[in-house]
Amino acid sequence: MIDGIIKADGTSRLVRSVSDFKTRFPNYDAFAAALIAGTLPLDILFNAAGWSQIPDFLNKANLLKDTTAEKFGLGADAVPDDAFQAMKNLVSDVAASGLKIATGAFSAVGGSAQTITVGFTPSLVIVVDITNNASYLCRLAVPGAELCFEKAAITTQAQTHLKITSTGFTLQAWAFSSGDAIKYFAVG
Repeated sequence: MIDGIIKADGTSRLVRSVSDFKTRFPNYDAFAAALIAGTLPLDILFNAAGWSQIPDFLNKANLLKDTTAEKFGLGADAVPDDAFQAMKNLVSDVAASGLKIATGAFSAVGGSAQTITVGFTPSLVIVVDITNNASYLCRLAVPGAELCFEKAAITTQAQTHLKITSTGFTLQAWAFSSGDAIKYFAVG
């Protein structure tokens, strides 16, 4: 969303009232009485000429798109709170199912394999090298197989670089360069 920037020259808003304003409020006392009573008929209008940058205005479409609501099984009349409740329900369902997720980060050490313990046997491990000049950007492993996303190609291979273990995974020494910043995501 874009934040608005007012020019600060007094032109960002305009005030408009009813066409018979002078008849209804012929003097200051009548004007002040209506203002105090909350019955003074005024519209405060947005004036685009008084803005250096026009903001994105809040509306249903930019708070919760109908297509997003639909992904949660909600109708077009859903509001953001409905989507948050649906997300809470999904998270509760996942937690109740016993699904385990582990995430973390480490620095690769050259010359020796690194074993990461997550406390369960993963069904899927994704290891991402977030170092700028990494030759292997991502490795994805399932039991017995590995998929490597390199700068120039995607390759599949027997599980040799990234091996799932009963309590986590092992990353072989040659899988990444020493000092590379590694992030991982494991699901079991």
